[in-house]
Amino acid sequence: METHKILIVDDDRVLLNALKLDLENYGYSIDLADSAEKGLALLDKTAYALLITDLAMDGANGIDLLKSVKEKHPEVKVIILTGYADLDSSIDALRYGADDYLIKPCPSEMMVFRINQCLETISLKKTINQQVLSKKKAEELFQTLVATINEGMGTLNKEGVITYCNRKMCEILEDSDKNIIGQSIFDYLDERNTRILSENLKKREKGDKTPYELEFLSRSGNRTATYISPKPIYDINNNFEGSLAIITDITQLKKTQQL
Repeated sequence: METHKILIVDDDRVLLNALKLDLENYGYSIDLADSAEKGLALLDKTAYALLITDLAMDGANGIDLLKSVKEKHPEVKVIILTGYADLDSSIDALRYGADDYLIKPCPSEMMVFRINQCLETISLKKTINQQVLSKKKAEELFQTLVATINEGMGTLNKEGVITYCNRKMCEILEDSDKNIIGQSIFDYLDERNTRILSENLKKREKGDKTPYELEFLSRSGNRTATYISPKPIYDINNNFEGSLAIITDITQLKKTQQL
């Protein structure tokens, strides 16, 4: 089994050493840095699969480190560690490309689960890149990746009808893909969020990719706050056909903000 190298960055040395001891018991290869600057220096000379960084640090903070990593080492997955007081910034972290976030203090089992999710995605991508696969097999592997990622993914046609949804999007809408595909996305929105989406779909036709927040309303009445990262879809003649979106569930972040 391949051992992925993980770098943890935090200016709390006690916490760093505790995390190292804990995670090494699960078989991970761990390096440590007590500042964003030292972490970036290690990233420049060592091939890490995953970076776990605290958000609030003296000097350059976790957001600064995240931006540098995504610019210089886009293949590295990033998990942000955040305290309750930093939840606004954790939404910014998702906007800047963080792959996941964890609220401190975090149980070991939850951290290991999130780490494994990131590493499994890396392994699947590597498999696709390394093997000489038929187009059909490559498509199957890609669909598996899309279906199992920890983000919702869906596509709409230009009328707002859902044409694709992955497993996570089904969880957000609390419905099956058979029921969701072919339905209008507006069936899962209240009046306020219908206006928000309508305005953003108009922007999408003009090529705008600006992220925004949207709250979905399931048929059972449950609300899910999400962060939408959209992308317009065009046909071969460059005519607008619809929109693709990566959907991040930020419900827990919103609830904690209200505490």
